[in-house]
Amino acid sequence: MSRKDWLAGFKKIVYVMLSYIPLGLACGIALDKAGFSPFSVMIMSLLVFAGAGQFMIAQLVSAASSPVSIIVTIFFVNSRH
Repeated sequence: MSRKDWLAGFKKIVYVMLSYIPLGLACGIALDKAGFSPFSVMIMSLLVFAGAGQFMIAQLVSAASSPVSIIVTIFFVNSRH
């Protein structure tokens, strides 16, 4: 891939990449408020593919849901991917 091709692709995707910054911040704040450590938040960002799943985990943990219900719910949320 040439530098020219790389720059053309980057110009097309940069706005999509920038739109993930506020979503990532909001998810990090939600997980922090749910009681997750900063390290756990970073690991979850690396391992959980769906942002909706991350927000759902924050809500379910805040509601003191059982681990089984969290796993089943996240499975169904992520099954759409």
